[in-house]
Amino acid sequence: MSDVSEPIKPVAPPSAAPPKEGDLTPEQLQQAKEWLRTHWSNGNCPFHLGRTNWIVDNSLAAAPIYHIGPGGIGGTMMIGGPMFPLAVVTCSVCGHTVFVNAILMGLVKPDASVPSSDKSDT
Repeated sequence: MSDVSEPIKPVAPPSAAPPKEGDLTPEQLQQAKEWLRTHWSNGNCPFHLGRTNWIVDNSLAAAPIYHIGPGGIGGTMMIGGPMFPLAVVTCSVCGHTVFVNAILMGLVKPDASVPSSDKSDT
């Protein structure tokens, strides 16, 4: 079982295998760890309610932008359109996984070509 004394622990690529193109760099993994340490109030897992080592994945995930239809009825997902880059953070005890906005974490620069209505103001 892993040591749960440190609440946040990024996972780096195995030393035998070079990082794949598009993976987070060791510096970005460290930046993610520090961001989580300063923004996650107690570091506990909200699923099993206990202390854990949070594992930051080497790769980012993405969520497509969803446009709500007229009057709030239905909507469309923009395939091939702008997406929100997300850091994947997993509890080492129970596997609970959360996504954190990688732009707000400073891991990815915002795309100036995305219309301001599609950018998060928070």
